[in-house]
Amino acid sequence: AERLRQVGNGCYSAGDIEGALERYSECLARDPSNHIAYANRSACWQKLGRHEEAIDDAERCILIRPTFAKGYLRRGAAEWNLGRIADARASYEAGMAVVEPTDERLEREHRRLAHRSETSPRGAARAAMYR
Repeated sequence: AERLRQVGNGCYSAGDIEGALERYSECLARDPSNHIAYANRSACWQKLGRHEEAIDDAERCILIRPTFAKGYLRRGAAEWNLGRIADARASYEAGMAVVEPTDERLEREHRRLAHRSETSPRGAARAAMYR
């Protein structure tokens, strides 16, 4: 499984997002506890504009390893891309609350959203879950 993840990393680096997605999926079929593969596959979904799938994989990553910053970063980025600013902010805050030491990338993304308008109340349903 680890070898498949590494091959996926190579595909991603080379710009072969579909190939990376396939390798990460194969890795997860063999080892569904691989939080890094979920985070990486989430990045692939985002590159392909499939942000809901990116959120799903980011959440799986977080469930497996709650202290892994990339899970929160991936979820927040996907929420941002869907225009769910309050949700993205809540994701970064949730990560900052559990990742030790606090990840600089989480803090940077959280600051970036500090001056953005809130998501509409209908779109902010997820944000309430993380506050």
